[in-house]
Amino acid sequence: MKLIYAALAIGLCGCASVAPVTQGQPPPPPRVDSGWIQAAPKGQFETWGFATITNPGKADSIVEVRSPDAASVVLRATTVTDAGRKVRTVVSIPVPAASTLVLNANTYFVAFIEATHAFSPGQSITATMKFASGATVPVTFHITAAEGDPADAGR
Repeated sequence: MKLIYAALAIGLCGCASVAPVTQGQPPPPPRVDSGWIQAAPKGQFETWGFATITNPGKADSIVEVRSPDAASVVLRATTVTDAGRKVRTVVSIPVPAASTLVLNANTYFVAFIEATHAFSPGQSITATMKFASGATVPVTFHITAAEGDPADAGR
């Protein structure tokens, strides 16, 4: 009987000393994919940018976006009602833990204010997204030929 308890104790001690591989390592930063923005002439006041954000870690939020291709970039939220779409500026865009967030015209998006050059179809523009966690992620927005309301662009 003592032999069984001794074997069990040794087995438990062995299990307790095994550390997970990720212990002490920060979770990977969010990943930003499928960025796209509609074509726009130089100086257009506002052009909407969209992307897919995959967050493998804890809940986070986008707190800033910068781009050399626009005078500024503003975070926006959309509420869809029977009367239409209500757009407002927000200080952050929440990105839930271990999930994927798709920025689109009916949820959240980034607004590029005053394009510094023409956004021509087939080209790309760059930006950097900063998260509350401190992560900064480079983003490429591919320029599409879509015109009109981004909600009608079929994305």
